[in-house]
Amino acid sequence: MKLIVHCSLPPIWANLAFGGFIASILVFAGCEGASREEVIAGGSGTPKPPSNLRTTAILPTQISLAWDDNSTNETGFKLERKKSTEEAYSLIKTLPENTLAGSDTGLLPAALYSYRVKAYNSAGDSAASAEIPVLTPWQIDSIDTVNSTGRYSSIALDSVNDIHISYFNETLGDLKYATNSSGVWSAITLEGINTVGSFTSIAVDENNKTHISYRNADAGTLKYATNATNAWITSVIDNSADVGEYTSIATDANSKVYISYYDITHTSLMYATNVSGTWVTATIDNSGDVGKYTSIAVDSVFGVHISYFDETNTALKYAYNVTGTWNTVFVTDAAEPVNEGSYTSIGVTSAGKIFISYFDDTNNSLKCATNKLGNWDVFTIDSNVDAGGYNSLKLSEDGIAYIAYYDMTNLDLRYATFYITSEFVNITTYPAVDSSGDVGQYCSIAIDSDKGIYISYYDLTNGDLKCAIGR
Repeated sequence: MKLIVHCSLPPIWANLAFGGFIASILVFAGCEGASREEVIAGGSGTPKPPSNLRTTAILPTQISLAWDDNSTNETGFKLERKKSTEEAYSLIKTLPENTLAGSDTGLLPAALYSYRVKAYNSAGDSAASAEIPVLTPWQIDSIDTVNSTGRYSSIALDSVNDIHISYFNETLGDLKYATNSSGVWSAITLEGINTVGSFTSIAVDENNKTHISYRNADAGTLKYATNATNAWITSVIDNSADVGEYTSIATDANSKVYISYYDITHTSLMYATNVSGTWVTATIDNSGDVGKYTSIAVDSVFGVHISYFDETNTALKYAYNVTGTWNTVFVTDAAEPVNEGSYTSIGVTSAGKIFISYFDDTNNSLKCATNKLGNWDVFTIDSNVDAGGYNSLKLSEDGIAYIAYYDMTNLDLRYATFYITSEFVNITTYPAVDSSGDVGQYCSIAIDSDKGIYISYYDLTNGDLKCAIGR
């Protein structure tokens, strides 16, 4: 802020003697609005701190701020920031005197930052303004807006965090694939003959090659697409009956492929793998109507884990072959009069512990079961809204479960985190990721090593495939 004074007389030079030295100074007379010292020096000491720090615009990667300048002697301003994961503020920008606004760019979407501003001069910095927290919004990308497209989306990341999504074009009955590996989103049709591409699931292996399982509805077969040889190739894995619903795919450290799926003809849970070099299929559970809503994971010693719904008993089940032999168990009590266990999604920790998110249809709530502490424990993640249909779970490297899900009450996409130790349980539900219409069905989540969050999902209002990116 400039200091304005009014003087009735012109300034004059005067000589003053100091210890044998003669100094010439400019003297002002008849001035109002400030002392002579203020007029000459512009004010002494550090500046007064700015106030009323506020945001004027918030974008996924940029925040604009403004403040009030309360000083008359500043040289400039220092804008400081810290992330929610940091303890100390860092200087991000130095601005000239009288500046009343500044911006911060290159931010992460869906990340929490705090800001403060200081004035400064040769005497030092002012006290800081009151700090303000700012949450950047999610980055929402509309990936494919042609026809009604985006159902059955499944997402995976490669080693450099490029995104890969498989999904279904309902209008044309096609299997589609989208990626941002070139720096921009591009989408292609992988198969468009007959009605193919429902119940897709995607995985990216150690060599950054993509693998997709899906159903040919016209032929009633389980199919598989991969670019492992650099060109996309599709093949039939199982045509023994009417099969291929509710597919889920995983790869191991040797880039071998594992698929769980539902046999409609025999109402059974099925499994296919190419570990031996050729595809082998097997029935895992045929004790009633079992195998819908399957989800598969492979642990670090190549044990296979599958969660699925037992419709006969309206319960959540779990199959595993850690010892080389398949075993199946009820995770929830089949004797209880509760319909729970649909929309399952499974994750396995580095220690081989299991997390399964699922939908409790009786109570319209999202739940998560885990055997991390030994026995199976069940926790309610969100019961505040009708939530949990179309849920997807991924585990971070430190064992935090990230769960994306559809809010059936508000028609929003949401996510939650769940962490458990022997001492405490932490469950956090977050504000809606996207609430622009009826959004969030067919969601799928991926997590990078820095806990960046990526969610693919269907926008029912517009018939589009979308992807949300945040931290």
